Amino acid sequence: MRAYLVINFGKLGKSKIASAPSTLVELFEQLDRKATHQILRPVQAEALVGLDQQCDDRDIILKVSTGSGKTLVGLVYGEMIRRRYPGEPVLYLCPTNQLVEQVLSTAGKIGITAESFKSGQHAHQGFEGKSILVCTYEKLFNARNIFDSRGLIPSGIILDDIHSGVDRIRQKYTVSIPDDAYLQIREIFREICESCDPPVWRDIQNNDPTARFEVPYWLWVPQIPTVEKIIDNFREENEILFSFSNISRYLEQARLCISGVGAELSMAVPATEENMAFHSAKHRLFMSASIKDGAFLIKDLGCGEAALHRIIEPASDRGAGERMILPVSLIDPSLRKSDVGRLCSQLSSLTNVVVLTSSFAQAEVWSEFGAEIKAGSEIDEAVERLTNSSSNNFFVFTQRFDGVDLPDDACRILVVDGIPTGDRICDQIDIERQKNSYGSNMRIVNRLEQALGRSVRSSADYSAVLLVGSDLGSFIGRKDVNELLESHTREQIDLGKALADQVKAVSKKSTDAISEAISALLDRNEEWKEAYRERMSSVVQYKRVSNQLTEAEKVAIAERKAWISSKARNHHASSSILQNAIDSLQLHDSQKADLMQKMASSLSHFEKSKAALVYRAAFNLNSLLPRPPQMPDRKYLKASEQAIAFRDVLQAFINPNAAISRVLEIKAKLAYSGSAELVEQGLQELGDFLGASSSRPEKETGRGPDVLWVFDNSTFCIEAKSEKTSPISKSDAEQLLMSRSWCVETAKLDEESIATIFATNVNKYDRSEDVSFGPLVLNEHLLMKMIDALIGFINGIHFDGPLFMDISKLSSGLQSEGLTSREILAHMRKLGS
Repeated sequence: MRAYLVINFGKLGKSKIASAPSTLVELFEQLDRKATHQILRPVQAEALVGLDQQCDDRDIILKVSTGSGKTLVGLVYGEMIRRRYPGEPVLYLCPTNQLVEQVLSTAGKIGITAESFKSGQHAHQGFEGKSILVCTYEKLFNARNIFDSRGLIPSGIILDDIHSGVDRIRQKYTVSIPDDAYLQIREIFREICESCDPPVWRDIQNNDPTARFEVPYWLWVPQIPTVEKIIDNFREENEILFSFSNISRYLEQARLCISGVGAELSMAVPATEENMAFHSAKHRLFMSASIKDGAFLIKDLGCGEAALHRIIEPASDRGAGERMILPVSLIDPSLRKSDVGRLCSQLSSLTNVVVLTSSFAQAEVWSEFGAEIKAGSEIDEAVERLTNSSSNNFFVFTQRFDGVDLPDDACRILVVDGIPTGDRICDQIDIERQKNSYGSNMRIVNRLEQALGRSVRSSADYSAVLLVGSDLGSFIGRKDVNELLESHTREQIDLGKALADQVKAVSKKSTDAISEAISALLDRNEEWKEAYRERMSSVVQYKRVSNQLTEAEKVAIAERKAWISSKARNHHASSSILQNAIDSLQLHDSQKADLMQKMASSLSHFEKSKAALVYRAAFNLNSLLPRPPQMPDRKYLKASEQAIAFRDVLQAFINPNAAISRVLEIKAKLAYSGSAELVEQGLQELGDFLGASSSRPEKETGRGPDVLWVFDNSTFCIEAKSEKTSPISKSDAEQLLMSRSWCVETAKLDEESIATIFATNVNKYDRSEDVSFGPLVLNEHLLMKMIDALIGFINGIHFDGPLFMDISKLSSGLQSEGLTSREILAHMRKLGS
């Protein structure tokens, strides 16, 4: 036989794959680890044992606090999957490239082979299952992803920081309309949508970024071909190239949302089931630091509901690091943002300070105190500067409440300014429409928890977190919201408040108290550290009730099932699924209205008259929806006794400061020199707070007064003329008289109880005969006096037992502070007097 001395045929056989051990802990012990990763933390060991118990399940949910080492856990799990399924890719998804690099670094330290996409190169080792492939969510979910184009089906996908990741996924099922196309589309829909909400469209035409409108289905569907033609002219732009194909097949189910500065198309339920790499993966591990409600996992990602019955939550996980959370407006409602800005500017000479905001307008306020505004790709450069220096950096980041790691000296003081909203126009519309509903509150809490985790990234890390803004203060001050926070977050907020209150009792000045508290943290004061450890050790972790889903999760199941039926054009089944959810679940009115308008959209494909009735019923529940055609006027009911209604308002808050924060949030809208739309909104909200049945009939129905307050014994018919500087004219007077007639003839209110009121600083008129009916003037000065009296009243409340329960005390207090309907009227002057 001939000898082949040069060729070694043994090397040409298939490369041997490392065998998969029986447990994940055993696999970890086999890895060639660096000295810094020799021993598993208790949290990590518990997590790995929990994963072993679910090793055959397709969908698994792991909840582990930030900094507790979940990256290592995810990598070990991914390595086990890689060994169990030789030759098949395993993906590890991260929200940002910064986190991709961190995962690769951790993999190298524990002896796991991992790689990422390099510029202009394919990850061949990862494609062939020879290493774990680490990449961003965008890489998998963009409309031209390499996995689907190559037919690659992973054996496993690890989805890290899934609360951040799902926002990235939603973005890939959202198309931001290019600027030139936006102007064309805006003009098309102005003509046909303006009658639905004239004030909003006036603001959109004035390029107001806060003016937003969702085009209703009956106006959107006929215009789809026109919009497609416009978008087709921009198909080579990245936003269209990498997103539009994800939604283009189902545009009749898409949402077109238009603001004063842009427009977008988005899917209410992203079609993630059509991403074959994601949908067909054998195993999917969803990891997050906070999963109190898994509705987004079901609705957006199609996660099996069974996974929510067996979430892995290690008992030894007590939350990572040390956070001193100081809710500024709950500590002292009179503190202004400028006070905090000056304080942060001073502190930045000692340590790095980072502010997180929802908008550029908010960010500009901080720039007045020396903060550098960073957005988009500029944030990565700022993070690098923070990482390389421990002080003299003061940055404000816009719309980045997640996906940014600021460990150790990179950020010792974090500021969250205002309620965190989503990036998309539709997110901002939903927050406004569904305000105070469980679903909306949960989404905001999730974003807030993500924001709070930016500056504490390990068990040894520490940071002070300032929560700024009366809106954020009143939000976390609500009892229902407080209960949604993670247990350790709630305890940290309570501890921060108690600390600042204690220091304030000595220093008497709130900013000094906050500064002293932060100094104790930065100086590593032993008494502070001991108090923190003691408080955190007593925290009882939230545990889901076994085998029970939340109402929001049940809604999510219905929405995903309805979507699957709708995309197959089985609109009968879709509407039936939504009807069943509406009938069977205990929902907030705004959530029910949301399902009803989706049901109406399905019905419109085969029963238009019924669709119109369902949509009108939805509008009756939530008048922030676009007005339907020929909408019958709302019937305005008399309020219950004012003191009782006022008591019900106050009981929504955990303490007086939270209620005061809400009043200050309203006050900020009532500057007559500002937006007229905002003043009307503030007047409505003030009426609600005072215990009236408060509404905006002209906005809701197209007729009636701008604002209507209905008390038990009087009605305020208000025309807002806050922007007016010239005398009240004949047309102004006629408008108020018409609104009064509407109150009598349409709203069926008692004519004798109606007070006609101009909300204006103007006290002159053109002709006396025009105002002979005696309209009153609610000027800005009187409004501010009312609000100050309201704040003083709440501050002065003393109580035993449950908060704000004494009706007689509230009733006498409202009267003595001049806040009853009669007292308010008595303080108004007749126009011209």
